[in-house]
Amino acid sequence: MKQLVDFHHEMLQDIQIHADVNGMFSEDAFFDLLCDQLIEFGELQTADRTYYSTRGMRIDGYGGDPSEDNQVLSLIVSDFKPSEDIVTLTATEMGQIFQRAMSFLEHTLDPKFRQSLEETSPAFGVADLIAGRWSKLEKIRFFIIS
Repeated sequence: MKQLVDFHHEMLQDIQIHADVNGMFSEDAFFDLLCDQLIEFGELQTADRTYYSTRGMRIDGYGGDPSEDNQVLSLIVSDFKPSEDIVTLTATEMGQIFQRAMSFLEHTLDPKFRQSLEETSPAFGVADLIAGRWSKLEKIRFFIIS
């Protein structure tokens, strides 16, 4: 247990240092650091930050263009809690996170939803990408980073 506590504290320090050095919010630093690990482990080829949250929908990023990754769409949702205590996600919480990401995915296929997004926003870019690649997708992967 001590190793887990030490790892947790070290990760929080790394997140804060990364945020301070790069002039970003802790949530963004958390996303960067954990996605860098997913890339290092070969789970993602790239990770693009695309925060979008509204009632019932949420997405924090995606794993790049599916046409460059064997037609695999990777969507990332972050659950960052900067607590000194180690917090675990329950199955119910993970289900809710997954549902919000799934709702975002479903909405991207609706032209009215895409038109409601600001064209210069990252959310519009990923929604447009998903809609444009939808017919060729072979697999969809959801990542919850916590």
